[in-house]
Amino acid sequence: MLERRGRDDLDAGEEVAAPFDRAHSLAEPADDGLVEADVAQALLDAVIDEAKRRGYAQVRLDVVDTNPRAKALYRHVGFKELKTVKIGPLKHIFGFSASTTMVCDV
Repeated sequence: MLERRGRDDLDAGEEVAAPFDRAHSLAEPADDGLVEADVAQALLDAVIDEAKRRGYAQVRLDVVDTNPRAKALYRHVGFKELKTVKIGPLKHIFGFSASTTMVCDV
């Protein structure tokens, strides 16, 4: 468990944990993919909580077809697909072919 202390309370050379640090043994290094997923989940939870606090009925986002991991996470959280729009020849400029609009009721 992390203890909150001010800068003046730190010993020389002691490091301060970042907000999303997780404890791991040296024998079991952190899986960066899992840490990224934890951060993404925390951010989505914060957005949904803020939307509820403000009285919104839904949260809307768009995800491009080249990011299937994000789309899977959004589905897992409860987002539903509304529509997918293909961008045609612009795909060569932007690096993706389509964008999907997703919504989550809050």
